[in-house]
Amino acid sequence: MNAVGADGPVLVLGTDGTPRSYDPESGGALGETELLDALKPRAPRPMIQVDTARAYVSDPAGQAIHEIDYNDDLRRARTFELGFSPAHLVETGW
Repeated sequence: MNAVGADGPVLVLGTDGTPRSYDPESGGALGETELLDALKPRAPRPMIQVDTARAYVSDPAGQAIHEIDYNDDLRRARTFELGFSPAHLVETGW
């Protein structure tokens, strides 16, 4: 789970591999998008990191990072193919 800040949604990555967004005031669902396969027991867990405009979801099974536009119905903006399984996810810069 992660939050994007004031007036922004709360983002959750479910164990079914689906990112979902919620209104922090009402708790109402704002959107969801199919992204990853359902998580397998003991498999590396994906992570979600957010900034002021996008969310990034690691995909250890798919060896990729997915960039999600949470202001556009959780649209997948880009996928970065890595060639290795991302075990951690950190964003740097501004």
